[in-house]
Amino acid sequence: MLSQLKHVCKFRFASQRLPNISSKLLKVNYAATAQSTNKLTVQSIQKADISRMLHVTWNNDTANRYPFVYLRDNCQCSECFHETSLQRSFDTVGHLKMDIQPERVDVLQNGEEISVTWPDKHVSVFNSEWLHSRRLTEEQDISKGTSTLNREGVIFWNAEQLQGKIPRHDFREVIEDDLKLYEWLHSLHSVGIALVTNTPLQAGEGYKLCERVGYAKRHITGT
Repeated sequence: MLSQLKHVCKFRFASQRLPNISSKLLKVNYAATAQSTNKLTVQSIQKADISRMLHVTWNNDTANRYPFVYLRDNCQCSECFHETSLQRSFDTVGHLKMDIQPERVDVLQNGEEISVTWPDKHVSVFNSEWLHSRRLTEEQDISKGTSTLNREGVIFWNAEQLQGKIPRHDFREVIEDDLKLYEWLHSLHSVGIALVTNTPLQAGEGYKLCERVGYAKRHITGT
């Protein structure tokens, strides 16, 4: 806070010494300074080993939770994440344990970053802006007295419950009918899995299905 205050004071002093400077420019610079002072940063963090969650409290007194396994899977270091292709390099299947728990968590750079040290001594550093943009949806903030995640519409199941009941949707219907497209996407949201049947065997048909939902994104293994 002190460094931010000094920055504002320096700006005001400089503006007084430059009478010919555009008032419009001053307003823009001051607005940018005011915005930077309101930047969302991490106030504190706490491990919840039983739920395997990291609790993050922000400087506006709201709070969010992040699963340990999610943080490890999304490490942003150059060893785990390819900055140019924006793809994971970390072998999730071979090396990620679902019950992983960090050995240590720390707040860095006056709350602009946090670091997580894992059992193998690997260190993941996350920017506060990155963290907040990927926060779990809560029915309310933890600081307001609830710890219930918003799982509206999500169906939990096991192999026995889903046996023979996996949602199925016809390819041609999904391609041509918006209602059928919605039903397919709703199945993916609620159950997490859905089969698209009767897909033509010609090359490029799967690509059509992708474009039915949105723009296809290029991947290191192809589109």
